[in-house]
Amino acid sequence: MVGGVDYSPILSSKRNLTIFIQGDSLAEQHFLGMICYAWSANNLSVNLERLSAQKDVAQGTVWQANITENDSSFKIQYLRWNQPRYPPSARLGLASTETVDFNLLAKPDFIFLGGWHHGFSDKDSVEQFLAQMSVQGINGHGKQNVFVLDALPNHFPGGKYLKSGKYPSTDGVCTRNNSKGDPDINENLISIMEGQANVKLLQISKLYYHRGNAHVGHIPEGTIWPQGGRDCLHWCIAAGVMDALTRMTLAAIYKNI
Repeated sequence: MVGGVDYSPILSSKRNLTIFIQGDSLAEQHFLGMICYAWSANNLSVNLERLSAQKDVAQGTVWQANITENDSSFKIQYLRWNQPRYPPSARLGLASTETVDFNLLAKPDFIFLGGWHHGFSDKDSVEQFLAQMSVQGINGHGKQNVFVLDALPNHFPGGKYLKSGKYPSTDGVCTRNNSKGDPDINENLISIMEGQANVKLLQISKLYYHRGNAHVGHIPEGTIWPQGGRDCLHWCIAAGVMDALTRMTLAAIYKNI
């Protein structure tokens, strides 16, 4: 156990579990939060590697972390796929724009879906995406242990960095479907989930509504969006603003091992 985060229920199961996380840049931070404590533990080793030809923020980028203790291990895979539509497969194993090389992905025991900030977040698109993911899953493996994360408040409340550090609560700042506050997809997810027999909803956004002041200051303007600053949801790892999501994810896994 490191910092109150305990991986032993996963490791002691001796099942070599695979945890799959799909989504946008916040899902990438979810992935990093899940492995950060393992990096800090003396008894655990972490092997992190990019598996895909794509890299950085390109659609279809795949990262994998193998976490090992003695003869026990599990892996976490992250797929950068920031739209709720089923990823098309790359042909002949060659990665190209807007495709995923499914040969890189293991059959997961747990699937965590997100990435609602980047368009196509209307109710019909999400319903169809969840129906496909819960039945087809990844490499034909779904139907159980599929979790949906509601949309985290994205970037800075109001969409820009403020020198004063005095941000409004993200709650109610912006209810439009965009990258500024709380997208309206969260209002739809509960009703969408009522028709999904094989998926469960993790409501985690409320944990972050009042973290508008969680930022690390300037970066060179124009190097990355949003210009002029970088918010903690996209920067801090552990112990930090993503810890609550890490703990809720592990709790969901422990209940279903």
